[in-house]
Amino acid sequence: MHDDSVIKQIVATQIGYDRPVLVTQRVSQQYFRNTLTHNYHDRCCVTGIAIDSLLIASHIKPWRDSSPSEKVAASNGLLLNAFHDRAFDQGLIMLDNDFVIHVPSYVKHTEINNEWLYRYKGRRIVPPTVCAPSREFPEFHRKHVFRD
Repeated sequence: MHDDSVIKQIVATQIGYDRPVLVTQRVSQQYFRNTLTHNYHDRCCVTGIAIDSLLIASHIKPWRDSSPSEKVAASNGLLLNAFHDRAFDQGLIMLDNDFVIHVPSYVKHTEINNEWLYRYKGRRIVPPTVCAPSREFPEFHRKHVFRD
């Protein structure tokens, strides 16, 4: 049986400290982000927000499912704010072939959901300057990610 003071000491050394870890970094992610930032005029293509620290270079066809060339293709990217990036990755919003935003029917209409998701339903994303998303990527997203 352990003494309570020994257990407290072990727990105290385990909580609230940093430890070094080995991480995997996506190669060419900065190139992808720079391309999308330029392509979408430094603004979220859904909301228009222009706070750089909130903008995410989002893959339409997820990174894990993309070929090496698709991972860096601007046509596989959207510049989204952090909230809508997460919603897109979770299948809570999607784009149709005309780049109009849709929300799955199972998402309840509440004051908050209406403000953050349904407000954008039926709106077309702001088009990029040069390289529009290839239709194959939103089609993949609708088939494999969007949950309706």
